Amino acid sequence: MRLKSLVMIIISVALALLVVRHVQKSKGVPFSINATASAVQSGLWTQDYEAALTLAKEKNLPILYNFTGSDWCPWCILMEKNVFTKKKWYEWANGKVVCVFIDFPRNTSKVPRKYQTRNQKLMDSFRVKGFPTYIVTLPDGTTELGRLGASRAATPESFIQEMEATLKAKPRR
Repeated sequence: MRLKSLVMIIISVALALLVVRHVQKSKGVPFSINATASAVQSGLWTQDYEAALTLAKEKNLPILYNFTGSDWCPWCILMEKNVFTKKKWYEWANGKVVCVFIDFPRNTSKVPRKYQTRNQKLMDSFRVKGFPTYIVTLPDGTTELGRLGASRAATPESFIQEMEATLKAKPRR
């Protein structure tokens, strides 16, 4: 049993070092997902929908919902790697959009229990049918401006261009 614990610690440290090295190489920002209200800020992903909604209303910022299967969905993982961990994305999103991470991972410990039922309700209310689905709303959190999807060729620049076009759209009723 002790050997198994030691092996798990070594693997965890090795994975953490790989993530740090990837972020340093990509000159990006870590794809951090804040679960606490005090950590919510525009441009960074949060799982705290209520705090994000409050921030969006206070700052009059649109909301970008990321409906994802973060640990099993290949397209979700690709978008995280190619778009959302890049410095260019963060520089654009910071101060322009509140980012909400609505996750449906196989490893359910990645999502605080208090958010799991709420995530399902949000998925149902937005009628999300697949992952990833990116939904942009007005600061009220419900008035939809548009939906975006994943692309093998997606870059921060291409996704930003899609976001800017979506933000100029008239709300869907």
